[in-house]
Amino acid sequence: MGSVARATLRSVAVGGRHVLRSWPGLLVVLAAYAVVSVPLLVAGAAYPQLLGVVAAGVVAAAWYGSALGRREARRRVG
Repeated sequence: MGSVARATLRSVAVGGRHVLRSWPGLLVVLAAYAVVSVPLLVAGAAYPQLLGVVAAGVVAAAWYGSALGRREARRRVG
């Protein structure tokens, strides 16, 4: 593996770790979208992206209304 590839992978890893630490709710919401929309897309269902957005919205409301969401918000502010 070349030095450019190693540096790129290192940057991606550092950025991923930062996002995971700073915005775990965002990752949960994106995962919910992917879990719903990708299988529906593969199955040929109608409007898989719309159903994924609905699922992501439900998960976002649950996450940010929960104690974990409040903890995340407090950590980010202070």
